[in-house]
Amino acid sequence: MNASTNTRSMSETESSGFGGIEKRKHERIAVSLPISFVCELTHMTYRGTVKNLGLGGVLVETTARLTKMERLTISVAAGPTGTLKIGAVVVRYHRENEAGIAFVAMSRDDQEQLQTLVERYRTSHESPEL
Repeated sequence: MNASTNTRSMSETESSGFGGIEKRKHERIAVSLPISFVCELTHMTYRGTVKNLGLGGVLVETTARLTKMERLTISVAAGPTGTLKIGAVVVRYHRENEAGIAFVAMSRDDQEQLQTLVERYRTSHESPEL
């Protein structure tokens, strides 16, 4: 997707809910998806719900206490294509149990599956068939 595309789904100039203006490279799509993630430092596994999804990251609602710059490996169900495993880092943590997480490492296959998942949500505005 071209970063200059003018969309209304959590675009480059919309507020993130963290009290500031975001400068996102990729559009975010509102979703509700289960997510699990492993903290690379403690090896603890946590669960949460993806509230919005884009090619560059996710907003996650979780009861896990995360810290900025904490490295994670996240797993997200990608429908019939399987489960995405993505290296990520916490870029924001809000006291209301929301974390902004940026993707930092993923395989080409996972990139393609993520693109497919985002496109499926963008066109259907519904949860994909799992």
